[in-house]
Amino acid sequence: MQVKRFNEKFTKAWDQIVWQANNGTIFHTRQFLAYHSQDRFIDHSLIFYKKNRPYVLLPAAEVISVPEKMLISHPGASMGSFVVPEDLSIANALELVESLNSYAKNQGFSGVRITLPPTIYNKRQSNYIDFSLLQCGYQYFKREVSSILFLEDSIEENLAKFNPAHQRAVRKAQRMDVDVRQTDDFESFYEILRKNLKTRHGVEPTHTVAELKSLKILFPDHIQLNGAFVKDIMIGGVVN
Repeated sequence: MQVKRFNEKFTKAWDQIVWQANNGTIFHTRQFLAYHSQDRFIDHSLIFYKKNRPYVLLPAAEVISVPEKMLISHPGASMGSFVVPEDLSIANALELVESLNSYAKNQGFSGVRITLPPTIYNKRQSNYIDFSLLQCGYQYFKREVSSILFLEDSIEENLAKFNPAHQRAVRKAQRMDVDVRQTDDFESFYEILRKNLKTRHGVEPTHTVAELKSLKILFPDHIQLNGAFVKDIMIGGVVN
């Protein structure tokens, strides 16, 4: 398996592979990664070739902190790791990780850090990459929790899965005539987001409001803002 560094000429082909892959998301596309300013990250994304054809992608960047040089999942995205085809075998997964290790050593990297996406994003469920990373010497740096709500056939069945406090909140919202709908009012949403993060966690939002609006333009069919309104005043919202 050959490993080559990404170059701009491969941009269109890269995104085509992402959308056809087993686990590709908008976070893996060049369209998403490229919206960051060029001087923010040193892009070091990789393309893995099998039989001289592009087979697997790895969005990545290099971080230099003397004396170390690390290859990491692209920090401009929420998730990273290999973008793989549906028919990936365990043998191919092991070869991928071994190829990555050899490449990293030859390029003078002192280590590799990969952010694995939740398996819910896989079309075909597999833990081949996780297994191969552990087999090839990787260790968990940290773990995070993902929550998944499988949707039932009716609103009532979904509400039955909520805890009592959340069920009461839904009934309160109904009494207040809260209207939930899609909106493009990112400014109102951002003000709510900024205040909540500051009050609860003492941090600023990951993206600026200008970046959110830019991403919405880049991915009109993939990014939605749902707002909760009382008398046409937004009181809450979520970007999906």
